[in-house]
Amino acid sequence: MWFLLLLLHLAHIELVISQAEDKLILKNKGGYPCEGYLEVYHNNTWGYVGDTRWDRNTEKVVCKSTHCGEPVENSVIDTVKPSEDRPIWLNELKCEGDESALWKCKHPGWKSSYYSKFTVKKLKCSSNITLSLDRHKCAGAVKYSIDGKPEGYFCNNIIGEKEARLLCKNLGCGGLREIPPSESMVSDNFRDSSKMKIDCSAFKNADPDHLWQCVNGKQDNSASCKPVSVICEAGKRRK
Repeated sequence: MWFLLLLLHLAHIELVISQAEDKLILKNKGGYPCEGYLEVYHNNTWGYVGDTRWDRNTEKVVCKSTHCGEPVENSVIDTVKPSEDRPIWLNELKCEGDESALWKCKHPGWKSSYYSKFTVKKLKCSSNITLSLDRHKCAGAVKYSIDGKPEGYFCNNIIGEKEARLLCKNLGCGGLREIPPSESMVSDNFRDSSKMKIDCSAFKNADPDHLWQCVNGKQDNSASCKPVSVICEAGKRRK
């Protein structure tokens, strides 16, 4: 009996580990997070979205769920799929426009619709996302601003070196020098500002193009929220 219970326990652990959260991003060569073709992370694999029954409501859900505002008129074009080896995870979507994620729209199931086209849709959303650091141009807690509105901060207990290196590069600050303890980079601005959680776990088998792709949209103004902070090669720690 104990052996059977052990097997069930191990199977449960394996199931929990394998069930990563589904994620949608917009991806393009320039790295800007609110424009590009759709990539979906499901079952630990990145894949694409077919455009059968694609309409304006589909675009609204894409922009909303990537925290990028509204779809820009006449911005949708066809682009060649970067890889034929990746699956078409979703197709024949019928969205109402207010769903929180594409997979909340009506569809025949994950990888359940035949799709033979060599192209996928690329679109642009309205939001303008800017990232900066609050103590020094190249050192401090990471701030975000949407369309020039008051800035907020990212909230996470840790940030991976891969994401930190990307951030330093995107800010024009060279490579990564260190990821400092969160407590050493807390400022009054952080305490009094809005905070948004990020989760980069979907990129364990790939590289994000922009830290905004890690945003999960959940606000966290609790005391347990720690700033995401970096010190880049061109930055310095304040004493």
